[in-house]
Amino acid sequence: KKKPVAKSLPQEILGAYASPFSGVATEHAPLHSANDCHGIVLHECGYLPDCKGWNFQAVFSPFWRLYYNFDDGHFVKFADKTLPLGPERLVVIPPHCIFHCNGEAAVRHFWVHFSYQKSLTAKQHSPLALTPELAELSLIANLRTLWDNGRPLRSEKNLLLGLALIHAVMSREDFDWISAQPSSLQKAMGYIDLNFQSELKIRQIAEIAGLS
Repeated sequence: KKKPVAKSLPQEILGAYASPFSGVATEHAPLHSANDCHGIVLHECGYLPDCKGWNFQAVFSPFWRLYYNFDDGHFVKFADKTLPLGPERLVVIPPHCIFHCNGEAAVRHFWVHFSYQKSLTAKQHSPLALTPELAELSLIANLRTLWDNGRPLRSEKNLLLGLALIHAVMSREDFDWISAQPSSLQKAMGYIDLNFQSELKIRQIAEIAGLS
C-alpha cells in the first residue's frame, strides 16, 4: 500500500509515497534493487479495468511513474500545469515531483513504477506528455492481456514486457539527461532517495559518498 510520510515533515509533502508498490498491481523489484545493465529497475506494472475515485493528493515519490489510460476522464495536476490522461498520450513523471491525481469516472488505467539511474537536467525536470508510438502501444496491449483474468502473478513475461516498455519510452530523444555522474555522487543520491523521509545530515551523506 502507499505509505504517507511522517506528519513531522513539511505540510507540502505530507502526501509523499515512499513505496513503489500499490498493492493492486504485479510487483517486481523493491526500491533500490540492483538495476539491469542499462540502469533500469522495474518495480511494478498495473492495470485496472474499472478505475474510479482516483484521487491522491500531494504525491511525491523517489521513483519514476508512467501512466496510460485507455479512456479520457482522469488527469494529473502539477504546480505549473495539468496533464489529462487518455489514449492519446503517455505521461511520464520523474522522481521528486509533487502532483495530484484526480478522476471520478471509471476508466481503464495502466501504470508502471520504475527507477532509472540517469537524471534529467534541471531545465527539464518536469513531467512529460508523449504521443505514444506503435511499439509502445503494442507492449501496453500485451501487458494488459495478462490482467484479463485478474491480477497476474509475477512472471518473466510480465517482467520482460514491462522492461521493454520502459526501454522504449526512455530511449526517446524527448529526454534531456545529465551526463554520467561519478560513483560517489550516485551513492549519495541513492542514500538521499532511500532516506528522504528522515532528517538528513551533510556528514552522513559525505560518509556514504566516501568524502569524509
